[in-house]
Amino acid sequence: MMATKYDSVTYYASSDCLVKLTEQYGDRLERMSSADKLALLATLAGFLADDSEDYGLYAASEDCGLRASDEFYVALAILDRVTPNDALSLQIAIANQLKDGVYAA
Repeated sequence: MMATKYDSVTYYASSDCLVKLTEQYGDRLERMSSADKLALLATLAGFLADDSEDYGLYAASEDCGLRASDEFYVALAILDRVTPNDALSLQIAIANQLKDGVYAA
């Protein structure tokens, strides 16, 4: 499939952490593996589902219990201060990327 504007992270939001993420992995996160994107989707969902202030992405990733690469944890570090709105926007972009086959081999 061909990448579309809906695959672009910055189509949905352009906060500092999302811009840094795209600088590291590409605007469509094309340098991130599908496994890491799926782990990030699960982590972001867990983060959004828990509304306590001290619950962050690292805790959400541990609660998911998924194996991920070192690159996944680099992405988590970049997203350390992601807002709930940006997390949801990122999920939408990642879902479109996975559907369109935009990920590293």
